[in-house]
Amino acid sequence: MKNIDIISLILAMIFILPILFGLIRPVTRLRLQSAIASFISNIEFLLGIISSIIATNKLLGLIDGGGKYRFLSYIPDSFKTLVIEQRLIAFIILVPFVLILCLSIIKLLLTPVYKLMVDLIPALICRNDGTGLGAKLLGIVWKLPTAVIFLLIATFALNIYSSFNYNPNLNNAIAASPIYKVMDDRVFIPVKSGEWLKKIPVIQGDLFAKDTKGDNKNLIERIAGKNIKVVEYFNGVTLDEAVKSNAEIDNTAKQLTASENTSIKKAFQIYKWITTNINYDDAKAATLSTNSRGISSGAINAYNERKGVCFDYSSLFIAMCRATGLKVRMVTGLGYSGKDWGDHAWNEVWSEEEGRWVNVDTTFGKYVNYFDRKGFNVDHKYAEIQGEW
Repeated sequence: MKNIDIISLILAMIFILPILFGLIRPVTRLRLQSAIASFISNIEFLLGIISSIIATNKLLGLIDGGGKYRFLSYIPDSFKTLVIEQRLIAFIILVPFVLILCLSIIKLLLTPVYKLMVDLIPALICRNDGTGLGAKLLGIVWKLPTAVIFLLIATFALNIYSSFNYNPNLNNAIAASPIYKVMDDRVFIPVKSGEWLKKIPVIQGDLFAKDTKGDNKNLIERIAGKNIKVVEYFNGVTLDEAVKSNAEIDNTAKQLTASENTSIKKAFQIYKWITTNINYDDAKAATLSTNSRGISSGAINAYNERKGVCFDYSSLFIAMCRATGLKVRMVTGLGYSGKDWGDHAWNEVWSEEEGRWVNVDTTFGKYVNYFDRKGFNVDHKYAEIQGEW
């Protein structure tokens, strides 16, 4: 029983039941006319959902990216702020309106097809009593769009749940389902592949918590409410070694912040420089997912090579902040990449003027602004402070 793929079983039943219903229920000529009409309506609705999701994502990407298109000036500033701070809520609000527009266009284009198929096909291939192989096959075809829609709704619900909630057992069961994986790879990842949901890099696996012997510690024990500071050995270096600076890094940081007079403005200049000049090292991330030994990490390494993983980004931010007298922290936990939850590192910087810690993620900042971003905790979970300077 332990090996039963419950998620795939549920998804398969959701897909099969409408088809079985279409097979066993007789189809008369009158019912076939209704079936074809329903089939076309389902196709229209399916196309409407897909096109409205794509169109809404494109529109939200333009708004979030600060595009200069003239029509964007008519969008209220309050909604633009909502797009930046609560993307999912903005999507839910906007997509019904886009769906109505898309459905109107699709219905207009398919009207000639609708009239031809409803009037002509039933008279040619179906008996009045609904018997015959053709009628049964048509009953199956009639229900196929309904089955696809039900499967889309079910997998979409699982996708949204796993995106915004970290439940290891359920998330692993969802990820292990071949049916869900096909739907996710073929439908949801392409749909979500706009600029705002490009795959933001996180390292998959239990990589941050390693003791001096190199033994992995359990991810849940480490971060899920235990409040235990266990990170001693990151990516092959100690934390103190990782945040060390040099004269070149210090001079760069001081030059960047020379004209700024507040801690927030200084921190933002450092954040902007790192997100602009440091690239994510995919090859290093892939290596770290299996073995961190023999790999150089930390601020100096990231600065010299102009690339790194999230730990390197965070270490460099700390080194540059320290050079300018800013109070800063290293934070680890889980980050959501747009597809998966994984181990991640980010920072907090102290605002002297406002008397609060400001969340900063220079890794995610390569794609969308993550400096003091509202809704930061939506895709950053189980924050654990590993050091403060």
